[in-house]
Amino acid sequence: MRFIQKLILFFIFLLVSILIIFSFVYFDACYIEPNWIQINKVVIVDKDLAEVFDGYKVVQISDLDIDEIGYREEKLVNLINYLNPDFLFFTGDLIDSWLYFDQVMELFKKMNIKGKIFAVTGDNDYSNIQDMDLLQEKFKEAGVIFLRSRSLKLAGKDGKYFWLVFLDRKKDFEQAVKDIDKKYPSIFLAHYPENIYKVADFGGDLLLAGNTQGGQVGISWIRNLSDYASSKLGEFVSGLYKVNNSYLYVNRGIGVSGRNIRFFCRPEITVFKFTDKGRGTKINEPENKDKNRSLLYRLVRVIFRKMKFKQGLRHFYDSMIKFVS
Repeated sequence: MRFIQKLILFFIFLLVSILIIFSFVYFDACYIEPNWIQINKVVIVDKDLAEVFDGYKVVQISDLDIDEIGYREEKLVNLINYLNPDFLFFTGDLIDSWLYFDQVMELFKKMNIKGKIFAVTGDNDYSNIQDMDLLQEKFKEAGVIFLRSRSLKLAGKDGKYFWLVFLDRKKDFEQAVKDIDKKYPSIFLAHYPENIYKVADFGGDLLLAGNTQGGQVGISWIRNLSDYASSKLGEFVSGLYKVNNSYLYVNRGIGVSGRNIRFFCRPEITVFKFTDKGRGTKINEPENKDKNRSLLYRLVRVIFRKMKFKQGLRHFYDSMIKFVS
């Protein structure tokens, strides 16, 4: 009898523990992390960029994906003003709804920084705004430099020049780089990380990109249980990569795609430091989903698909991180 009582108490304790853990994960993923913006400092070892940006603060933001103006958006403005960068780069996806077009422009107007803001478009901008001439006009009113498949020659420290290249999703790469003199270093702005292959072939120094939201779930093997999410993410999910001699940084974004869910994947403002010596930020390996999926992992996926709770757990997870981009 005592054994049965202990067994019952054990299962009650186990059930309560699971419920507590699930509640914590749910609260963190739905309410804490989506609004908990991280300032992420990244060190890149590149002699040419170090000479241009020594003593300058370079900041990247991406994927605002605004469908309302709330705490997260106001916090973003406060943090940008606190950082007060010399160069602020935005790599696409302003809004999830046309209704908030004017409001997001007001956010940029509130960014009172000593430097300038530079921007490119994302896929959501084309689907929600469509009129790129109107977007350019509104960006200009907000003090943002927005170009499409163009390049600018800009001055950094002591008048040393660099090229800033704006890659547009509907314009070709060759048009963007046709005026570039390769004796100066170059930074490319694009929404899609996959542009790194063209940048590397060209010999660019750095590509800044977004689009992925870091997968919204920062644990890759959990994220990859979702066919939909894993198919929407390429090899470059978040962080620093290197292809040939060209760096790529994929920003996790501020907003979300689909459900307002983030888990081990906080919204990100990236602050770059360029140096010609020392250790830089760890360079990630591109994700190879086939390589990462061992026989045991594939077996778990098969079981996961076949079991009766497939329609519950697996589809619940899919709905949390379903991407529309």
